[in-house]
Amino acid sequence: MQPHQEQQPPQGPRVGTPSDQGQPRGFFQEYLSRLRTSLSPQQWDEFCGLRGAQERLSFVARLPGSADPQWPVDLSTGMKDAAAAKASKDRGNQAFLKGDFKASLDLYTKCVLLTPYGDDLGSAEIAVATANRSAALYRLGKYRRALEDIECALSLDFPKGLKHKVLDRKARCMLALSERRKYNPEASRKARDGAMAALRETLTSLDEATDLDAERRSLRETEVRMMLCVLTKAAEEEAASKTPKGSRQQQAQRQQSSTASTTPVDLEEEDDEETGCGGHAGSLPTPTGGRHALYPGASQMLSFARRGALGRQAEAKAHVSAGDVLVSEKPWAAVLLREKVSTHCYQCFKPLLAPLPCPTCSTVAFCSAACRETAVSTHHATECPALALIWDSGVSLTCHLALRLISQRDIHFLRDLRPHIEAAKQAVAGAVGKSFPGEGGSPAEEKIFWASELTPSQREYLSVLRLVSHETERSSEDHFQRAVMAIFLVKCLREWTEFFEEEQQQATAAEDVTNGDALNEDDLLVGDLLLHHLQMMQFNAHEVFEVEMGGRGAAGGGGVRTEDAAMISDEEDTGPWRSVGLGGALYPSLVLFNHSCEPGVVRYFKGNSVIVRAIRGANIGEMIAENYGPIYTRQPRDARQASLRSQYWFNCECRPCRENWPLFEGMPTTASGSLRFRCHQTIAEAPPATKGAPKGPPGAQVAIPKGCAKGYVIVHTESMAPVMNCMECGTTINVIKGLKTLSETDETFSRAEERLKALMNAERPSGVGKKQWRSQVNGALADFLSVLHSLEEVLSPPLRDIALCQQSARRCMLALGNVRLCLLPHAPLSLAANGVPS
Repeated sequence: MQPHQEQQPPQGPRVGTPSDQGQPRGFFQEYLSRLRTSLSPQQWDEFCGLRGAQERLSFVARLPGSADPQWPVDLSTGMKDAAAAKASKDRGNQAFLKGDFKASLDLYTKCVLLTPYGDDLGSAEIAVATANRSAALYRLGKYRRALEDIECALSLDFPKGLKHKVLDRKARCMLALSERRKYNPEASRKARDGAMAALRETLTSLDEATDLDAERRSLRETEVRMMLCVLTKAAEEEAASKTPKGSRQQQAQRQQSSTASTTPVDLEEEDDEETGCGGHAGSLPTPTGGRHALYPGASQMLSFARRGALGRQAEAKAHVSAGDVLVSEKPWAAVLLREKVSTHCYQCFKPLLAPLPCPTCSTVAFCSAACRETAVSTHHATECPALALIWDSGVSLTCHLALRLISQRDIHFLRDLRPHIEAAKQAVAGAVGKSFPGEGGSPAEEKIFWASELTPSQREYLSVLRLVSHETERSSEDHFQRAVMAIFLVKCLREWTEFFEEEQQQATAAEDVTNGDALNEDDLLVGDLLLHHLQMMQFNAHEVFEVEMGGRGAAGGGGVRTEDAAMISDEEDTGPWRSVGLGGALYPSLVLFNHSCEPGVVRYFKGNSVIVRAIRGANIGEMIAENYGPIYTRQPRDARQASLRSQYWFNCECRPCRENWPLFEGMPTTASGSLRFRCHQTIAEAPPATKGAPKGPPGAQVAIPKGCAKGYVIVHTESMAPVMNCMECGTTINVIKGLKTLSETDETFSRAEERLKALMNAERPSGVGKKQWRSQVNGALADFLSVLHSLEEVLSPPLRDIALCQQSARRCMLALGNVRLCLLPHAPLSLAANGVPS
């Protein structure tokens, strides 16, 4: 392998503290400062003497400045607006007539989002806007999305006199899909059958057409019947070629029966019409080896036991190889960045093309009816009225995540769980810093968290209480800031939403309060949980990102930027990559992985779901670590450790830190320098038994361990000996055999690099993210993994060749996740328009 400058592929770390960089500064910081400066020295001493969360919350709630503050919030933000919706539709019609279908798509979408719900007029307006949008999608070649809009329009109060136009468009979309799916005869046939069914409906609806006179209606009926005749003949010929037996009449009857349904059997298609969104297609992969019994998002090849001061960590329960899928799961909670709500689904983070609106606000949008239903029946039902307040306050992403863990449930759920919460906290406190062999934790934890009477959702929420918060190590200033934030979020829920029941909002605490607000039992319950969430999110939340390809020097659209978010082109013609933050999330299994400056895994995302794959092998019992940001190839040890101490409050003792590994530039290569030839633990045959020695059971004298699996021998490339002894155990290591293995990897690596370079050049191929493109990425990945396996068999890091191969494998893995292709702006299409759509 030829050495060159290593650049780490973008891989966002865990999300930072509540004062995340990149967050807008809102009114909360001023409010917090005002409360803090209002405290007298005696009051501050009183607060510093408090020891419990609920005591701190009650103290803050009693402060005069905390009662009924006037939040500077624009109440009109995100409201529906019928006049603005109509104006957007009119502008969309004009753009469509000019042939600028992309602009018309955006304007019709704006109309859909702004149109009020709740009355017949709103329903009709949304139906027309959605139907218009389907016309733009059809002209842009987005046939499946056009069909979704057509079905939505027909399900609403769409004018009967114009129904024939959208049904005709439906037929044309199905015909286009039939042609696109011709490589799959069955899928093509189903699409064609759907087109024929839509044409029959078109004939029926022409009787009610209000935009056609008698002559034009007759001409249109003739055209539709001719199309039906052609399609029917083609279907009959196809059926005859497959079923030679039977009369023509029988074949026609079978064909008529197969096309009787008005809804196509299968609208699912490849994502090759959704350029740049391919990483979101398909279901999540199953973890290698099957799913874990207690942590179903993780592989059963992993174990999660408490290891003293290290806490719970992921360890290999079976041998792990580079490329294995170790985690594949959806988040406990996820929050999209404010600046991404117009471009990504508010529920799953998928890029939006033809979004569906929230029924109440015009701020957020969804990629599908399923995502909308999930959001509006859980967290968004609570947060929607308070979203402007939350955003304008300037609270960080981690604070919003803390709220989301509450808002996606209801107060009844938390009340029912109240008896278990305190017991869970005590069980966790008793286990911190101790070691237990079982994956359920301490006996007290096993009793609480895996109790049979808990529902899965209750067990899931209680598991959040097991996450480290370092409450006892925090300063009084930190406690005050988070207590004020928790009270602010409680006020958001109580005064701006319907999260609490009315009678609970009016209830007062038993204590006599003369100043400020009183906190009732529900307030204290929710505030206490919010305070824990705010503390533990600092150490456990992860950034969700997408990889942006192409568009040299283009802005990334904001978001949480990371150290690994720079361009990562090795050659000028490879094109820049950058990691762009989409939001933050909390994951059930991923959260248990500890840090190493030499990470053993790569994580990437499909929407806001995470996939974690091994990037190097691991022996049984070995810790499998991820990376929280600082990585040994790019930062010296002192800088890495200072960063980790500052943000995550621990001293890193990983191997690169213990041995002070060099940066990438200072690493040896297989062509020059000092190489570490690895020692492997193997099973050697036992020596023959001496004459007269007692015989044991069969196989008792067959196996003898040889090697140590962790030692190595340092070999200088200019003076290699054929064999040398391991520095750890003394076992003989065959250097010549190892060199032969290395020479065999060069061709494979070069071939994979060339393939990857061609695939990653996003400015030329239009297939980024498509199924065939991903298949080729998988092929390159398989080659890189093969090289990695060979390198790991022979050599021990640090080695530039290993770092380079891991880098290329990371790129392939990231390309299988959220990928967005940035194209240069193009001129509007100049196709002749056939009138304004409807």
